[in-house]
Parts: sequence; structure tokens; C-alpha cells
Amino acid sequence: MLVATCWHITMVLESGRRIKPRGAALHDSTGRDWPKNSVLIMPFERTGEVLKNPDKEAKRWSATPENVHRGVAEQPPRALSAWRRVGCVEKIDYERYGEHADRYTHTFDSHGDKGDGGPISKMLLFETGIPHPVLYSLNGKYRLELPPGFQFNWRGFVWP
Repeated sequence: MLVATCWHITMVLESGRRIKPRGAALHDSTGRDWPKNSVLIMPFERTGEVLKNPDKEAKRWSATPENVHRGVAEQPPRALSAWRRVGCVEKIDYERYGEHADRYTHTFDSHGDKGDGGPISKMLLFETGIPHPVLYSLNGKYRLELPPGFQFNWRGFVWP
């Protein structure tokens, strides 16, 4: 299940271009409905319907964990070949609701994040060559592809 995780998102690309997409970041931590190393950023329709048995992940990200609501969106194609590459993301700002509600910033200016918001050392990068997350677009929707080893979890966008 895709879960709305982040709101009011701003991404800064390597070129300095700022992108403020509409909607929310949608993520599936299981990888069943969407690859778990990929985050969709797009609008969706709120139905107002309360889920009867929401899973733990949905409760964790909800502003009202006791009343998790269903949303509806047309899922875009999974095939990356259908998407247009926009660029590499150096920084992402977003707001979260739920268990860890706050405003967050993750900087990938050194091609990574240690999970504490701080960049990975340049020496480590020289040795490993870790790439930036890459942003793609398709018809007003965005897709943020995380490099191998990166995770999106309750700590945000992190390099474990």
C-alpha cells in the first residue's frame, strides 16, 4: 500500500533549480505496490473514508493514527523508461505528520545522508562513488529514485 508520508515538499537540484511539487510523497515500505527505493510525489484524492484496519506503517505517518483515511490516485507506470529525467537532488525539505511530526531537511550535497541530516564525508564518497537521488517527471507527477543502499523510513531519506 502506498502511504502519504511527506507534505509541502521542496527539492533543490544540482543545477540550483527548486521544484515544489503538488501533493504528497507516497511510499510503499514493502515494495509490493511500488518499488521501496522509489518515492512518488503527486496529488491524490482524499475520500474521507476511514480505513477499518490500517497497518502500522499507515498509522505511523497519519496526522490522526486512530482515523487513517483512504486516498485514491491513478498509479503511474512503474517502468522508468516512461519517465523523463529531471536531475539529481541535492536537498529535500518536507513536512511530516504523525508519530514524528515536524519540518525536515535532508542534504545530499556530499552525495548522501547519514540519517542525522549530516552529509557523508567526501573521503567515503571518493572511495564508494555514491550517487545522488535522481528525480524524474511524468505528466505533473514526480518520482524520486534512491540510489542502492539508500532508504526511506521513519528517519527520512537516509544512508544506513
